[in-house]
Formats: sequence, structure tokens, C-alpha cells
Amino acid sequence: MPVFNKKERMVSFRLSRAEYAAAEISCTRNGVRSVSSLARDAVLNLSAAAPRPHGPADLEILLQLQHQILTLRAEVDRLTSVVAVNQPNLRLAAESTQ
Repeated sequence: MPVFNKKERMVSFRLSRAEYAAAEISCTRNGVRSVSSLARDAVLNLSAAAPRPHGPADLEILLQLQHQILTLRAEVDRLTSVVAVNQPNLRLAAESTQ
């Protein structure tokens, strides 16, 4: 069988008999040719789904977003107060137009 993508590094771990049997069943069900391929696929899928490490640029973006959220929260609170104060006036104005 030709090697399509030569692998240069090896990872080794042990499984119990029951774990290995479950891995073999999973190979059969999913059409994977070997337990090694199943393990490789699992590791690569987990690696792709893992969050990336945060760098200084990410921290700066998070701080900017936090500031924007706090600003928006303050504006919502201010507008809520304005509406609460003016609500009786709005109700009276609506009643006078009917």
C-alpha cells in the first residue's frame, strides 16, 4: 500500500482491551482503516477545535470590547432613566391625541 502523506513523528499511548475493542468498532462503523488513523483523526480534530493561545493583540481587542460594552451599558441605563421619567408624559400625550 503506498504512503500518500509520509508521517515523520510518532505518538504512542496505551489502551485497555475494552478501549481498544471500542476503537476497532468505531473504525468499522466510520470506515477508518486502522486504530492509528482513528487516533490521528481524533487528535487532529481536537487540535483544530482547541482555542488558540491569546496574545497581546487579543488582549487589546478584548479590552476595547469591554470598554464598548461598558459604554453601551451606561447609555442603556441613561435611556432607561429618561424613559422612566418621561413615561407619564408620554402616556398623557397619547391619551390627549385619542
